Amino acid sequence: MTDLLLSPPWWLYCFVIAIGLFVWVSGNKRTDRRSRWIGIGVMLLGAVMAAMSFLIETDAQKVDRESKELVQAVVDQNWSKFQSLLAPDARLSIEGLAPLFHSRDEVVAGAKLGVNRYGLRGASAGVEETKKQDYIISTTVRVYSTGDVDPGHPLPSRWQFDWIKGPDGRWVISEIRAIEIGTSKGSDMDTLIPHLR
Repeated sequence: MTDLLLSPPWWLYCFVIAIGLFVWVSGNKRTDRRSRWIGIGVMLLGAVMAAMSFLIETDAQKVDRESKELVQAVVDQNWSKFQSLLAPDARLSIEGLAPLFHSRDEVVAGAKLGVNRYGLRGASAGVEETKKQDYIISTTVRVYSTGDVDPGHPLPSRWQFDWIKGPDGRWVISEIRAIEIGTSKGSDMDTLIPHLR
């Protein structure tokens, strides 16, 4: 409910403004002061809704933004930023399989290995889906990465990040799940993700 109030779909506040405009115009034609003021009030309500959606960031919007920042931190090799977005017990797994990495330090070490192994040069990320379930927000992110392995041909991949609120109130990732790398899925991705042992 909070997401609907703080981040309504664009058509909702446009609809509210349109209703207010209609009431104001009909009141103006009949020289009805009460209808004009009601119309102005409804238009102001729509304007406030629009302003709130642009000025206040909901939890879902925050994790969407931070999901993209996580990918950019790997590209920039900004490991302190990357580490700050992970919970201490963060895990990395392949969808449907047991976790490969069991702590934040292991996830960071694995990301460093991957950047070096593939010569990561750049990546762009877009959030495909955000789901809020109880105290977890899951984002599914599509990443197109370029590196030394196949220069000029971006490699598509899909990842799911499970975000939880940490003890300090910030959203952090509890699990990173590889869904698809190129055309590989499931256990076929095992050889594509560097292992620490």
